[in-house]
Amino acid sequence: MSFDGVGLHDRQVIAYMCDMLLDFVHIDNLYPFRDAHGERLDSRVEVVHCGEAESWLSERETHRHVGDHCMFIVGLFPESLTCRRRPLSPEYYVEKGKRSYLEVSRIDGDRPSGTLFRKMSDRFEECVVGLHLERNYLNDPFYQYLMRQMLE
Repeated sequence: MSFDGVGLHDRQVIAYMCDMLLDFVHIDNLYPFRDAHGERLDSRVEVVHCGEAESWLSERETHRHVGDHCMFIVGLFPESLTCRRRPLSPEYYVEKGKRSYLEVSRIDGDRPSGTLFRKMSDRFEECVVGLHLERNYLNDPFYQYLMRQMLE
């Protein structure tokens, strides 16, 4: 990952980020919430605001999902925030993600996961910048050429 570029060397945070990215490879994990008509809700922030999440997941898991989703979207697809019916600023997503991770850390208390989510909240912006760098790296034509050569 590109976290060296932002000075993020915490193995626990990096491992969590890698697991999150792998989990979100499947779209159903990125958008698991449905409305009363079975339509996919495409914004975790809207899910939490409309109160639908409680019927799907525990409070902790809802906050964790919101934090993960906000980081994923702001880090890898920030342009998607401006092409919605109701555009949201990346700053809103950053703040919502940080607060969500902080809430998970509060729920987890003194457990090791509480420490992890406090770090995720505190280092949210650095993680987002690391994801930006990774996105740029993966989109680089030279890198794509090297990957094709390795796979042949």
